[in-house]
Amino acid sequence: MVAQVTQSLPTGLASYEERKAAASAPKSDELGRQEFLKLLTTQLQNQNPLDPMKNEQFVAQLAQFSTLEATLSMSGSLDNFVSSRKENDVLEASNLIGRSVAVANGQGFRQSSADLPGYLSLPSGADAVFVNVVGAAGDTVRTIEFGQQGPGTFEFAWDGLDNAGGEAAPGAYRLEAMVALGGQVSREPVKVFSEVSGIRRDAAGTIELELLGGAVLGLGEVERIGN
Repeated sequence: MVAQVTQSLPTGLASYEERKAAASAPKSDELGRQEFLKLLTTQLQNQNPLDPMKNEQFVAQLAQFSTLEATLSMSGSLDNFVSSRKENDVLEASNLIGRSVAVANGQGFRQSSADLPGYLSLPSGADAVFVNVVGAAGDTVRTIEFGQQGPGTFEFAWDGLDNAGGEAAPGAYRLEAMVALGGQVSREPVKVFSEVSGIRRDAAGTIELELLGGAVLGLGEVERIGN
């Protein structure tokens, strides 16, 4: 059996394997405070004695580095704050699950044996208000006539009955309003309350509310919250 002899290289030399490993090691492009001070020290040691580096230049460079370091630290803190804020937004939005929010396009989902509430704005009041309940197929299920209304917000609720007096099937419906005032009839937007069934976050990070019936509403679009 032949014994292996290990030879060490002279001081200052490295083997091919050591140089290869050093070349493949991950390198950092970041310049830390210690590296910056070492660079300045080297600069001072090798400066021209006839034209030495002024203290003002040293202080200015050190101040620039400190400012950059503070900016990077502030940026990291801001990122952490934004991330924490997003988590809090999700927790706050989760409190809306099971409650109803107003949907601006008049769409709503009526559950079994439940009313479907809504409201519209009447700045000048109305001589009469007519609300049409439109089904998913575009058919008018019910026309409800209300009397004279004063200026302000007019709130109402569809009781779930059709024009024949029978109970309409649970599902998605749209409420449309026609307002008569001074001999003129105009269509006014209706906002309907629909129950929140879940929450989600889209690709841009915006929180959205999932409503019964499959509709989706942005959290920032919520105008009113019901029961």
